[in-house]
Amino acid sequence: MAWNRPGGSTNNWLDDVEATASSSVDDYVSIQRQAIREQDKGLDTLADIISRQKSMAAGIATEIDVHNEILDDITDAMEDTNVRLVRNTRNIAKISRKSDTCCYWVIIVLLLIAIIVISCL
Repeated sequence: MAWNRPGGSTNNWLDDVEATASSSVDDYVSIQRQAIREQDKGLDTLADIISRQKSMAAGIATEIDVHNEILDDITDAMEDTNVRLVRNTRNIAKISRKSDTCCYWVIIVLLLIAIIVISCL
C-alpha cells in the first residue's frame, strides 16, 4: 500500500512503521541489556562489600572472644585477690587483738612483780 506524502514522494507506510517499530524494539532490548549489565556490576560490587564486611565481622567476633577470655581471667584473679585480702584482713584483726591483750598481760605481770617487791620490803 503506497501513500502519498505531502512532498509528493511515495513510500510504503507499513514498511516505515515496521522499520521504526523494529528499531525501537532493538533499541529497547539494547537499553534493557545495558541496564542488566550495570545492575550485575552493581550486584558484584555489593557482593564484594558484603564479603568484606563478613570477614571484618568474623575478625571482630574473634577479637571479642579473646577479650572475653582476658576478662574472665581478670575476674578470676580479682576473686582470688579478694579472698586473700579478706583472709589477711581477718588475720591482721586477730593479731591486733592478740597484741592488745598481750600488752595487758605484760602490764599485769609487771604490776604483780611490783606488788610483790613492795610487799617484801
